[in-house]
Amino acid sequence: MSPFELAALLRSPAAVVRAVPAIDIPALRRAWGWDLSRWTCIAQRGVVFFVHHDTAGEATDMVIAVNAPKGERAAFQPELERMSLPARLVCVADDVRR
Repeated sequence: MSPFELAALLRSPAAVVRAVPAIDIPALRRAWGWDLSRWTCIAQRGVVFFVHHDTAGEATDMVIAVNAPKGERAAFQPELERMSLPARLVCVADDVRR
């Protein structure tokens, strides 16, 4: 699965929660039809870094899923520009403020 395809799947907090264990559990990947075989992830509070690797095992791209409203994307732009890999940001929280 390409970084673009993974970013398209991660459109809600629930999708991110599904993807994290699927990285390490081939049966989940097969059941959902997700090819995450060259991905790893690092989960921290409010953010998950999905790292894509080439066939030699070198990191090539990142998809970063943050628990923030889509309207706050611009606030993360300076951090994205400092990343050592090409990165796609996906904001997965609702834009509705409570």
